[in-house]
Amino acid sequence: FGCYPDEICLSRNTTDGLDAIINGLEFHAGDEILLTHHEHIGARAPLNVLQDRYGVVLTEVEIPVLEVHDAAQFVECFKQKISDRTKAIVVSHITYKTGTRLPAKELCRWASKNGLISIVDGAHAPGMIALDFHDIGCDFYAGAGHKWQCGPGATGILYMRAHGDDLPKFWPQNSSTYTFLAQPTGNLREQYDIAYAMQYRGQANIAAMLSLVDACNMWERIGRDRIEAYVCGLSAYLKKALRKKFEGQGTFFCPDGPEFASGLTSFNPFDDVTDGARLTTFVQRLQDEYGYQARYTNFRIFQNDLEDAYAIRISTHLFHNRRQVDGLVAAMCDLYGRMIMGG
Repeated sequence: FGCYPDEICLSRNTTDGLDAIINGLEFHAGDEILLTHHEHIGARAPLNVLQDRYGVVLTEVEIPVLEVHDAAQFVECFKQKISDRTKAIVVSHITYKTGTRLPAKELCRWASKNGLISIVDGAHAPGMIALDFHDIGCDFYAGAGHKWQCGPGATGILYMRAHGDDLPKFWPQNSSTYTFLAQPTGNLREQYDIAYAMQYRGQANIAAMLSLVDACNMWERIGRDRIEAYVCGLSAYLKKALRKKFEGQGTFFCPDGPEFASGLTSFNPFDDVTDGARLTTFVQRLQDEYGYQARYTNFRIFQNDLEDAYAIRISTHLFHNRRQVDGLVAAMCDLYGRMIMGG
């Protein structure tokens, strides 16, 4: 994952990692944290704790959804919101709502240049795309072990930058080793193994952790670049097939460009993308009547929208193939036609 051993450890899941990061940093009343308007509750909840406990100000940044052209768009969105009170940014590497891969490297480097702490919610990234944390330049990164990495439940990956300049002040939330590791150094990050301090638990699920390590080793043998190319290639094939089968009907909420692509495709075949009842019925019938399981997501396209848009979110994983994608697309098109005709 492109980092030193004392910067990465196994956590219980992405939310566990985000809780540890956000509640371990020092914030004070009036400090501002910027987050996109598409962040998951796993990041929002601990931020809300800071808001209520310390008076931290949370400022949403509207990111582009339908018109995505280049990384500079996203950086510009954050530039428009930064103030002299801003202390940190929180961004999803891959948004769970639409599947858009945000330009994490550009955003984290912009944050660093402006003296801001960068926290990345990487729930869907480990196992889907090749990751190099030093290249991304983030301060903290929390990811899942049980999603695209195919590890067991209740496992995650947590990265905490521990080398270089301007290390953020951080208080380890797993305090089991604090007295022996952090306290003797005055809690100076570069003088103790923060990864060991954060991973050590009185009763850890060692079997689950070792299973995650095995899954990671398998991914290394296959090649993470190859996996990313396959997963995102299959996602591109799905998008092309949907466009062809639906003859341009419907709305995509995930961009086509390879730099923004992921294994998640969000699409609504109906004209009214705010009709949640219809879309959720579509997802349920797709499973019940055709045997294809996906999920729906709902989100605001623009920050001030009064109604959410809805999409079916489809995952194309390493263990899927084009034949399965073709079957899914045919089923979606058939069900769409039946529902339009009232069937």
